[in-house]
Amino acid sequence: MDIRQDLGERVFNALSDDQRLSLKDVVCKGLCMDTRLLEPEDLYVCVGAKECEEALCTQAFEKGASAIVVIRGCEEQGSFDKMEGHGGLDKKKIPVVTIKEDYTVLGQMAESFYKRRPSLGMAVTGTNGKTSVSFFIAQMLSRLGYPTLVTGTLGDFVFIPEMITWERGEISLTSPDVFSLYKTLQRAYDVGIKVYVMEASSHGLTQGRLGELLLNVVGVTNVSPEHLDYHESMEAYVEAKCLLFSSHVLDSGKAVINKEDLYCETFIKALKGKKSLTYGLKDVDICLIDMEPRGGGVDLSFRIKEILYTQHLKMLGRYQGLNVLCALGMVKAVLESGRETIQDEDIADTFPFLVPPQGRMEFVGKTLLGGAVYVDYAHTPDAYEVVLKQIGAHAAKKLIVLFGCGGDRDSQKRPLLGEIASRYSDVVYLTDDNPRTENPELIRKSIRQGMKNLQCVVREVPDRKVAIEEAVGNLEEGDILLLLGKGHETYQKIGNKSFPHSDVAIAKAALNEASKRVQKGQGNE
Repeated sequence: MDIRQDLGERVFNALSDDQRLSLKDVVCKGLCMDTRLLEPEDLYVCVGAKECEEALCTQAFEKGASAIVVIRGCEEQGSFDKMEGHGGLDKKKIPVVTIKEDYTVLGQMAESFYKRRPSLGMAVTGTNGKTSVSFFIAQMLSRLGYPTLVTGTLGDFVFIPEMITWERGEISLTSPDVFSLYKTLQRAYDVGIKVYVMEASSHGLTQGRLGELLLNVVGVTNVSPEHLDYHESMEAYVEAKCLLFSSHVLDSGKAVINKEDLYCETFIKALKGKKSLTYGLKDVDICLIDMEPRGGGVDLSFRIKEILYTQHLKMLGRYQGLNVLCALGMVKAVLESGRETIQDEDIADTFPFLVPPQGRMEFVGKTLLGGAVYVDYAHTPDAYEVVLKQIGAHAAKKLIVLFGCGGDRDSQKRPLLGEIASRYSDVVYLTDDNPRTENPELIRKSIRQGMKNLQCVVREVPDRKVAIEEAVGNLEEGDILLLLGKGHETYQKIGNKSFPHSDVAIAKAALNEASKRVQKGQGNE
């Protein structure tokens, strides 16, 4: 391998002459920093806790890594002497080198090795709505004739205009690691994709998972308290989001910003003079005027500059209307960046064809008695407030909410979610949601702390499958049941294990059973 060309100047300069020599004849088919994703003849880059290095590097060797580079800030080569012969690792057969660098070197390595990517790039950040906006962008662009890659929480997808899934393995991160991202972008380029859009999480931004990418367009949906167990303060969380605007926008690029968000001016300042486009409810470039319910969806009226448009959306909620307008602004900006002559009217004409992504206010079905079931990934206080307030307006009778809270995560939000759910709902099913290593009973008790002195009916059913079946079985005409928190997830994490679980699949089965009972004349008691 050509070390200087493949791994970049920083890595080359950090290597000793002996290290360069040991890597000289290595065959490197790819870069990988996750042993679960490693393929034969990948170069494995080990970053993380020192106590895990031996086990990880042994795994990489056994899976066929061509060489190992350990990124560590203080040790020199020789730190792996103790590993020779362990688990089959033998430095006579595979080069193992350690360099003194921080994680930011990974971006340069990715940039040096994976040199090809689609010409037009976008990223969207925010506490809620990133997945919806990125999927709306891809649907709009594909209908306009631009095949588009989406990478984010749900995986990697190409819209052309039908959806084709690209497997990303078992990893479930909003922002994939920097090598996986660059590898996906190169693969997209090689099959002719010219536009990509990604979700940018606060974790991904602070950990450098976007590498050295400079984007044509970035966008932000909203910011509310989340991941404070990681960022420790709201200021640090917002600062992490701002990295997208300060470090990843081309000089000729543009940002699309929610004028209704409290931190709007903070994001504009982070752009350092680059152009922005605003959307929201007033004094903006793209303005939401009205949303009138019709036929299981809404008629969305909005204004771009001075021109008024009305289009039908097959979805509910003002927040989804704002997400669609964010996507419109980003599509408009990226096409202008690529000097494409698509009219605003043409973009707006794609609205009736948009559908929410999996697990985002996903309509599951109705009982024969007329009760509707939806699944949504909402898991923050702000998302609960928005979703329950707006969807409750569509319930002719009862709004029924089923939810729980994850274990080993931000515990401060639990009573807040309880209070919001009970304030807007007629019935709450309190159940489990990835309790992990925490006692699920104590998690539910913490949620209940926020549900005191409120009038809704609370039914505590620990087993989530049983809770869904009971909730669906009790639906009446005009009721809406919202299954919140898990969305697209297909597992339930209990202890250190993952068990198969899908809210959508369980709800569909329960709807079928409810239909059979009605057809047999049993109905609901």
